[in-house]
Amino acid sequence: MFTIDEILDLAIQLEKNGEAVYRDALSRVDDSDLASALRWLADDEAQHIETFSQLKTALTADERRRRPAFSEQAFFQQIVAGQTFSLGEADIPRLDTVATLLELALEFERDTVVFYEMLGTFVQDPGAQRVLRRVLQEEEHHVKVLETYLKEDKVPRKEGGPT
Repeated sequence: MFTIDEILDLAIQLEKNGEAVYRDALSRVDDSDLASALRWLADDEAQHIETFSQLKTALTADERRRRPAFSEQAFFQQIVAGQTFSLGEADIPRLDTVATLLELALEFERDTVVFYEMLGTFVQDPGAQRVLRRVLQEEEHHVKVLETYLKEDKVPRKEGGPT
């Protein structure tokens, strides 16, 4: 079904979409706490892009060559290419608190986790399953970090935010 290469392409596209939304919003907010939180979220998405790109670079030639026919593949790629899930419809600069922004980001991360879990039902190759589990762990970690910031009523900052 899906190859490791394709899973990583999807993951990278999702992270790029999220980063673009956060960076765009960052350019349009005046509140320093919101700007700090947006910067942290965008930087964290960029770090995920880097992580997934490194995983992709490390693929063997054999893993890259395995391209099984899969009709749903184009469907998933089309969905991901233009989607940011819940972020795409948000007017982030109009959010009035960091907590509201973090709740929105948390919803986006949870949607991403659900997407990868759904994708996992189509993954047959053991190597691709391992990579997908790693991607899911990254996203689940992001969910936990956001939940912690919300619970503790903290503003995530680049220098203090986990990656």
